[in-house]
Amino acid sequence: LWRPGGPVARQVNPPPDSPEAAALNVIDNLLTALFSVELVLNLVSHRLAVFLPDMWNWFDVVVVAASLVGVPYDNVPGLNELRLLRVLRVCRLFKYMRSLNMIVVSIRESVPAVGHAFLLVLLLTAVFAIVAVTCFAQPDNAYSDFGTAMLTLWQFLTFDNAASVTQTLMAEMQQEAADDQAAGAAAAGAALFMVLYQILIVFV
Repeated sequence: LWRPGGPVARQVNPPPDSPEAAALNVIDNLLTALFSVELVLNLVSHRLAVFLPDMWNWFDVVVVAASLVGVPYDNVPGLNELRLLRVLRVCRLFKYMRSLNMIVVSIRESVPAVGHAFLLVLLLTAVFAIVAVTCFAQPDNAYSDFGTAMLTLWQFLTFDNAASVTQTLMAEMQQEAADDQAAGAAAAGAALFMVLYQILIVFV
């Protein structure tokens, strides 16, 4: 289906001389005309002092200009990719629909707090990575240096194979122990380290 020349590929990117390509070209020209008329009406109905400060209007100008240039010069490199920006015009609904606008405003206002939380998580992870390198570093293991330990803890943070990460660390500590009693204590210490990290990160 997805191979070059397959049915899905023909629908997404049909051959230039096919009926599908002709239909898509008509639709593209129609949308370009509609966007151009909308931009002109918007410009005429508002003064420049109102039109220019709105970043959405600048976005419309860029998209319409790229679309208009692409009509006579369809093979100009990069224009097809630039015209994909028209898809983002759906985001203008956020401005006119009250419920969507409230969601977007809430997300925007929460960005500073989320950034502070991320910074705290990053600092805690760095502290635990330093402890991990100090206590568990072995040649070519997951805590052999600071960068590798940070990557391992980020993997643990996303719960990607978290159990396997903990069990691997416990097994490595048991192998390094001198006797069975020390092996049990080393494994318990490794498990406590990972559980403590998980609890603190979840709390944050």
